[in-house]
Amino acid sequence: MLLAAGSEQQKDRNCKIPILQSKICNQLEFMMLRHVVFFKFKEGVGEEQIADLESSLGALPPVIPEILSYEFGRDTVRSERSYDLALVATFRNLESLHRYQQHPDHQMVLKKVNDLCGSVVVVDFLAD
Repeated sequence: MLLAAGSEQQKDRNCKIPILQSKICNQLEFMMLRHVVFFKFKEGVGEEQIADLESSLGALPPVIPEILSYEFGRDTVRSERSYDLALVATFRNLESLHRYQQHPDHQMVLKKVNDLCGSVVVVDFLAD
């Protein structure tokens, strides 16, 4: 049940995410957290290294139960402003995303990302 903004019942009594302590908190149980990551490889990173990273990324969903949906792929347009690889994942909430980020298998993939990428950009947003 969604409550009107400003109603007494709508107050943020159970919201534990300080940045989201607003009318949005009461809607969080109906929304998912979408995690979007863009990767730009360093100069000289080879096809074999990229394929290994893709294999490592693909191995995460079966071992991290917090992942509700997960896909990634290489850029096909290859414009000057394009990044090389993108990942889109869905999580139930911020706590699920944090558990994913701390998972040992994700940490191993992060080491590869740090070795191969000169830039990584992340956006996390609420989605229906």
